Amino acid sequence: MGGHGTASEIDLANGDASEGTGLDRREYRNIFGDAGDDEFYAPPSTAPASRKQHRKSLRWLVKVMANKIDNDDKVRNARIPAGYTYLAQILIHDSVQTLAPLPSLESDNAWRRNNRASRLVLDTIYGGGPQADPLIYAIDRKPRNERALLRLGRIKDPSAPDNTGPSRDLLRTGCPHLEDTRHLGGNPGDAAKARADVMIADPRNDDNLLISQMTVLFHLLHNALYEKITDGSNQRGGAPGAFWSFIRARRVVTLIYRTIVFKDLLSRLLHPDVYEAYDAKKTTKEFFDHDDRRMPLEFSHGVARIGHAMVRGRYRINKELKDNVDGKGHGVISFLTRTSTHLPTKFPLDKKWLVNWSFLFELGNPAPELPQSSRKISPSAIHEFSHLPHFGPVRDGVGRVGEADGLFYRDFIRGAESCLRSVSSILANLPRDISDQSPLVTNGKLDTAKIDAWILERQPLGDEQKADKHRQTIASNPPLLFFCLLEAALTGLPADAAEDEAEYGTCLGAVGSAIFAEFVFKERLETQNIFEKNEDLLELRDELLEGKKMETMPDLIRWISEQHGWDTPDDGFSS
Repeated sequence: MGGHGTASEIDLANGDASEGTGLDRREYRNIFGDAGDDEFYAPPSTAPASRKQHRKSLRWLVKVMANKIDNDDKVRNARIPAGYTYLAQILIHDSVQTLAPLPSLESDNAWRRNNRASRLVLDTIYGGGPQADPLIYAIDRKPRNERALLRLGRIKDPSAPDNTGPSRDLLRTGCPHLEDTRHLGGNPGDAAKARADVMIADPRNDDNLLISQMTVLFHLLHNALYEKITDGSNQRGGAPGAFWSFIRARRVVTLIYRTIVFKDLLSRLLHPDVYEAYDAKKTTKEFFDHDDRRMPLEFSHGVARIGHAMVRGRYRINKELKDNVDGKGHGVISFLTRTSTHLPTKFPLDKKWLVNWSFLFELGNPAPELPQSSRKISPSAIHEFSHLPHFGPVRDGVGRVGEADGLFYRDFIRGAESCLRSVSSILANLPRDISDQSPLVTNGKLDTAKIDAWILERQPLGDEQKADKHRQTIASNPPLLFFCLLEAALTGLPADAAEDEAEYGTCLGAVGSAIFAEFVFKERLETQNIFEKNEDLLELRDELLEGKKMETMPDLIRWISEQHGWDTPDDGFSS
């Protein structure tokens, strides 16, 4: 339960950077301005019959993408270790928060709302702050009894005398009046131990074990910095008390997060030429998109969903938790279901499920197979995202329930029926020096022949007449997400500075990178006076970190380990 009429702490600290725009940042828009009727990516009409026919083509496309699925080793992306998939998920959660249901054939989907009005300020971790969202904060016994520490939950450690380990998980609790947990995967007598409620600002950060453990990292970072600020030696510059200390700690954490996102994550995820060009932009006039701070649909419902292709089919997260068959790790469903929503009776989290971060980031582990890499970016996802009913059935009036009901089909429907620009319209608004770098663009125009050839090579055997019709539909007007995935798969970069041989699918292509960069770099520019250009904040950060750099995820993990006196960066996280 949040406070009523309480401004967020970012608003209280030198004002909200979004003031004066005259626009509701919770609404959506098109990139490059409002699209005209001939610029939308959409079925030929909004009639249910037409939309149903278009959905049949999208279902068929998902079957094509799932017809040839390589295992993780064959699509290993050495450029992006596996942990960055989940840092990217934090970034998306920090930018977009839409809980709208999947569009139905009968609805016109005219009203869309993004509840993440402030972006790149870690609202996904902090919510509205301790005054607005007190339940996610621990009571601090310092002056004013403010809630300023982010809550953490203890793990289960069978080797400890009381079976209780350190605080290395999100805080999870249960309803004391819950009498039957069979609907939560437990037995009638398990009500007392059903931890069905997770105390965090954004419930999506418990969507899977890996993102929940990454959220723990940011909780630990905040708490360590907050303790340093309130230990009596860092009270300069501002009013005393836990509330002001919280503001300062949150700002430093957010500055560190933004530094890691832009210097570490985006330098890997975006095409190098596009990344360098956008990183050098100094004013909004240097961007191609309009100066409109509403959320561009082409980011939120298009390119932002590329992370689904990067998820591995199997993960090893530490030395102890191995698959009994080949030792290569557990299937991804094990991690998707180890949450309070799916397995509340399995918490507190057992120590054996703690993530050893050297398995997911470059922390200097000498094992040649570590860190594990993400999957290459391509129009192909793991089997579990294409076939299994983990995400629930799609009752869309097309095909049989449970057939092609995976994650990409949902992504395609949302994109197709949310008024996105067509790929051709986006290309018409991008400068040629960007668009012509794409392997799917020729002279500034969409190269439909290459898309057609890629699909033809992979389409399953069946009714050739129907297949030809679906293929023509997709090739002539591809879903934006599919275009970005295929563009990435056909974009080659040298595997090493000394090598000429190119690796494909290791980053987004030029067009996908430009759409992504237009949003995130402009958002950074809008709030840089609060963070990157705030000299007092930079000085406080350097003082708290004692001059050490924190520009990468490995830097963050190592620093946390040093604060706790661990012998290695993994000691506090691994079994």
